[in-house]
Amino acid sequence: MRKGHRMAVPANSSQSWRAAFTGSYDDEDIELFVRYIEPGSFVLDVGASLGFYTIPLGLAARRVAARVLAVEPVARNCDVIRHNVGLNGLDDVVSVLPSALGRTHAHVTLHVETGGAGNATIVTGLDPLEVERHDRAGNTGATETVLVRPLDDLEIPEEVRGRRCSVVKIDAEGFEMDILAGAASFVASNRPALVAEFNPSWLRTRGSAPSAPADWAAANGYACHEMVYKRVNPVSDVLRASLTPLGPSSVRSGTGLVLLPQNVVTPSAPT
Repeated sequence: MRKGHRMAVPANSSQSWRAAFTGSYDDEDIELFVRYIEPGSFVLDVGASLGFYTIPLGLAARRVAARVLAVEPVARNCDVIRHNVGLNGLDDVVSVLPSALGRTHAHVTLHVETGGAGNATIVTGLDPLEVERHDRAGNTGATETVLVRPLDDLEIPEEVRGRRCSVVKIDAEGFEMDILAGAASFVASNRPALVAEFNPSWLRTRGSAPSAPADWAAANGYACHEMVYKRVNPVSDVLRASLTPLGPSSVRSGTGLVLLPQNVVTPSAPT
């Protein structure tokens, strides 16, 4: 990868090819929110998939004596993450926890990308037409039943126990609001920076309004920001991400969101 780390990932995953051809994977997003990793804390990577965020987060965490906990429900994905953790010498920084997070304890059906690794989507509770549309798009190759549990009930591994969680990254295909609903105590005690796509289309599919993240932020003492992107120069393919405030009544552009505890100042970009 452009940043110097190595990734070994399934060739038949849609995530793999962009990284293989460009050497990058959401670098601009990662560069922005690693600034919120506090020394001695830990980062929670929810929906870690193949580890394209986990590994650079682990490298950034190591620099400040922090740790990363990658939470991922797909067994083959967990194997891929563990392999990449070893490949990059991060065994003492990154822990992998096979689990799915949500609002409450429940068994759900996951459709996993062709080959049984990569992108996965919870289809339990979706309208049958939505499931059919997802299947036609070629996004499913295997079905798994997994147990969803609230983050508040998750048993934190001993190696990160006692540390404050300073950053939570969530990638859950519209289930972000359910995960936050099951994490009230965790958020209240840790007050982490929260980073997620909060895709408006997926939120609607799951029964949430696109304004739900901003509404949650206002109700929980957080400020909601939308990521905006700018090329470092007119002929470069390298982007820089920055934040713009987003209120409950603001119109979203559809880019990812960063929810910050109020009165937190965005750290300066590294020089």
